[in-house]
Amino acid sequence: MKNSLFFLSIVASVLLVGARFHSYAQALNRSPRESLQSLKEQNQKLIEQQTATLQKLDDVAKDATQLRTFSRRS
Repeated sequence: MKNSLFFLSIVASVLLVGARFHSYAQALNRSPRESLQSLKEQNQKLIEQQTATLQKLDDVAKDATQLRTFSRRS
């Protein structure tokens, strides 16, 4: 049992490392323009996620302010 678990963990590690090297090799085969375009798209997605998160935080802050105001009136 211990040997099979050990073997499976080694195989999983090798597969993960192989997948990373494959993605690095694909990145090296792209032109600089394609790489920059890809980075720009990733950054845009990140900015959109951050904007959505900030909006949610603003909504939570407004709700907390309203809750404090209503609790003082009671």
